Amino acid sequence: MTTPSLIFEMKLPRFRSWELITGSLILKENAAAAGIKFLATSGCTGHQYSQSYLLPGRGCLPPSEAIVPKIWEVETRPVYLPAVKGVEGNFFIIQPFEVTVLGVERSDLGIHLDANVPGSAGCIVIRDRQHWIIFQRKMFELSQKGINRLPLEVKYTIA
Repeated sequence: MTTPSLIFEMKLPRFRSWELITGSLILKENAAAAGIKFLATSGCTGHQYSQSYLLPGRGCLPPSEAIVPKIWEVETRPVYLPAVKGVEGNFFIIQPFEVTVLGVERSDLGIHLDANVPGSAGCIVIRDRQHWIIFQRKMFELSQKGINRLPLEVKYTIA
């Protein structure tokens, strides 16, 4: 059996844009399948551009190629954070908890619903409520099968 995985892809401009840029979070349940695509983003409006992953609290999640080791993992069982503004519900922790990229520390990242102001402080946020419901259900199913973590590949293309 192939291990399920997640891929987050987003096209970033070279320079600052004041539009919220969206990409896709793809859940691949096996290598042969195309996967389920969820509308998602990472970072705040105005802080989504090439190298913006070096901006703590507002830039995008660092790409896999920039972290050591070059792998992110996502817990399949969420932490319930109803009082945290912007999360306001389930939060799927991204490991490692903390990474340092070119001397900049990024930490406390996860996947959650885009629940408040559009965008995130570095987390991956799913923008559509129906997509979020499906994502949570799929993660629950995987956890019920004994899968505790999924590898996450973070890829950006520069437009």
